[in-house]
Parts: sequence; C-alpha cells; structure tokens
Amino acid sequence: MKRAPAQLLAILLLEVSVVSADTILPPHAIEFADESISFDAGGGTRMREETSHNVPGNPGGGPEVAKRVARVPGTHLLRFESQIWARADAGPYTFYGRLANRMINHFRSNGIRQAERVWQMPDEIVLDNLYLEGRSLFDGFLDYRFGRQDMAEGYKSVFGLDQVLVDPTPSDFGRSYSADMARLMLYPVDDAKLDLFGIYNANENPIAWGRQRVYKRSLNNLTPGDGPDQWGGGAIWHATAFTKDFPYKLYALYKQDQPYRRGNVKVVTKQVSTVGTQLKPNITDSLSLELEGAGQTGRRKGWGAAGGWMGVAGFDYHPELTKKAKTYVNFSAQYLSGDKDKTFGHNDTGWDPLWARYTRDGEVFARGTHAQTVYWSNMLFLRTILGAKFGPRHDVSVSSGPIWTAQEDGVGGGDGDFKGVLSRARYNFPVKLRPKNAQALERLEICGTFLVELFNPGSYYESTKPALYARWQLEFRF
Repeated sequence: MKRAPAQLLAILLLEVSVVSADTILPPHAIEFADESISFDAGGGTRMREETSHNVPGNPGGGPEVAKRVARVPGTHLLRFESQIWARADAGPYTFYGRLANRMINHFRSNGIRQAERVWQMPDEIVLDNLYLEGRSLFDGFLDYRFGRQDMAEGYKSVFGLDQVLVDPTPSDFGRSYSADMARLMLYPVDDAKLDLFGIYNANENPIAWGRQRVYKRSLNNLTPGDGPDQWGGGAIWHATAFTKDFPYKLYALYKQDQPYRRGNVKVVTKQVSTVGTQLKPNITDSLSLELEGAGQTGRRKGWGAAGGWMGVAGFDYHPELTKKAKTYVNFSAQYLSGDKDKTFGHNDTGWDPLWARYTRDGEVFARGTHAQTVYWSNMLFLRTILGAKFGPRHDVSVSSGPIWTAQEDGVGGGDGDFKGVLSRARYNFPVKLRPKNAQALERLEICGTFLVELFNPGSYYESTKPALYARWQLEFRF
C-alpha cells in the first residue's frame, strides 16, 4: 500500500475507534438464501503509560545473549493501541476480521535506536484477526476456526493451558495475541473435548501496511530480523474423571524455531516435543487444587539434545467473607528447569516456554531486554496472591514471592542462585460497563487499570538496586 492511502486508512482507524458509539449501527440482519445473515462492527482504543527503572535483563542467557551485568537503567513510554472489527454470522458460521494500529512514543529508553523510538501516525496497520468459524456441526460433534486468531482472551489461554499456550507473538509487548492457526474441537463423548491445532508464526507480518521504514516490523519482536519463524501444533484432551469435580487435561505439543540472525550471531534451529498433564480437582465449594507437569525432548541443531521440565502445584481458596466481594487466595509453586552450561555443543536442558512468553507472572522482566523478553525459564517461583472481585471487570489483587534459579548460569553477574522477591499490586476498575443487549451509545464500555511491580534482587544479580515497573491504562470499547 502506498503511503498516502496508508495514512488515510490509519487516520480512519483511529477516528472510528474513538468516535461516539451512537454513530455505529446496531447489529442487523437480512434474509439471504433462506438463511438469516447478521452483521456487526465496532472498535476500541487503549491508551497506556508505563515507566520502569533498574529492571533485570537477559533472563534466558545463552550464547546468543552476552553474559553481562543484566540491568537496564530505565524506560518511559506512552502508547495507543486501536482496533476496528467486523463480523458476519449465518447460522453456525461466523466470519470475523479485525485491523489494529499501534503507536508508541518512547520518552526515555535504553537499547532502542532513535529512529524506532516514535511510531509516527500512520506508522503501521496490521491485519490482527481474519478467520472463519463453525460451531456445533454434525450434531454438535465439531467446532472449528481457521485463520488468524487470538490465543488469549483476558490474559488467559483459550486452550486453558496458561503455562504453554498463551501468546504466539513473544516479546512484542502485547502488540498482538494472534496466530495463523487452524483449530478443530471434537466432542466424541459427553463432558470431553479433543482440541487439535496447527500454528505458524512468521517473524515478519506479510499482511501489514505502513511507512517503508517500519512496515516489516516483526510480529515476534519490535524490529525486523531479530526473531524466528515458528511452527508447530498439538493435541489436547479435556475431560473429567470420576466426577465433574475432577477436570483434567492431557496434551502433546510440537514446536520448531527456524534459524535466524540476532545481530551478527546466527541462532540455529530448535525442535521441541512436549507431553504434559493438568489436574484441577475441586476439593470443596471454596477450595480447588492445580497440579501440572510436563517434560520436553528434542534437539538444537549442532548442539545435541534439547528439553526440560516444568511443574506447577498450587491451590485456590475462595472464602465468603462478604456478599459484596468475592475474595480469593492463591498459592503456587512453579518450577522451570534451567541450564548451567548453555553454550555451543552442549545439551540444552532449560525449559522452553513454547507459546507462553507473556507478562502474566510479571511485567518488570519484560522490560529488561529485547533478546529474551519474557522467556520464562530456569526458575523456582513461590507466589501468594490475595484478591477480591467486586463485579464485572472490577477487582484488586496483591501478590509477592521469592524466585530462585534452577541452575546457576552466571548470567546475572552475582555469585548466588537467589534471584530475588517479586511483588505486584493491581487494580482493575470499570468506568462504564456495557448493559446486556445494549445498542448504539449504550454499547460504549470504559475500563481502567493501575499496576505497580517491585523486584528486590538477590545474590544472583551483581546490582542490589530494586527494580520498579508501573503503568496505568484506559480502554474504550464498543
């Protein structure tokens, strides 16, 4: 797309996404070939400002990342993220499309070239979603969704596997949660489902428009040429055992990273197969457990064997302290294997986070480095969460816990295996919620978030300076 049409389309994108919702037609239907076809459309804008100081970097280590003192002085940025979407429904079929635009202004940043610090308007337009969906076909035996689609909804995996299948576009700072994916959901018996999926993520997005300088900005990172093409797939069995209070999942996944260059370093192919299980038994009406374990095996070209281990154990307790708020307590222990000698020619025994490189467990680490952003590996994390929900999109929570390394790898610059204590406070609040069956102006929904994270480093790091991350955001949707 030439520059002028791209500018016009981006301007229309933002104008439509922030315009009053009463200018948007409500869903309507027409009769066609004895079938009712309904149309709907909408959009939204999210604005957020964030700042960070002394955050830890290089969480993954390895030969492609220099082993240096892993601290970043600070960053400060403001970003706007806008979307417009449209859908058509005909019986059990849905066709859905969504365009997205991101603009970022880095007031202060470390390691980002001056030319990349400001995403000028109109900098980039991405085809964020485009899929065809079918539901309850063959008497309820089959659902499917083919095309570019989200792997997360509300920061949760659509597969129900937050440890392995959440974000297909790692280290792009939430620029997109979409993947090019084919997904089949089979229902062979009652209370059971077989999920089959195949996925391909290109480092560069071929369906994007923008200025020549940035139109090839990658899906996997902020700049072109610094991330791998990824492909893979898997099968997930969702069912209940004994009673409906014992849900479980069995899964087998495969992922391959294609070779790519990170600066002057060539990063070789890595193939990983993962087998795991997740159990979530309900002990009482207010107490449930979460148990999950997985093992990986594979190869990294030119090195040797690759693979690792993951384990999670925890509980959720929901005491009824007041009728106005649903309080909850969560405690979990998360283990991800590491590698003490991740150099060329050696086996790679660290846990590969697959498609779960995301910021749910902590956003402070995501601002530490571009090379291994939110590469959750080599750690033992004990965490306690206290929270309360006051209604839809309205909750507050605080969490804290210590982190150790599974293997001393020397990346942090210190002489120990204690990474430190990560603490977080988050408040989600509604400004205006959308009523049921709302139309026109009533469809507008406004919600906000305040979040603060504090990381007190331990002996693993050379620097003892606390790391701080904070952000606020407002989201407008209709």
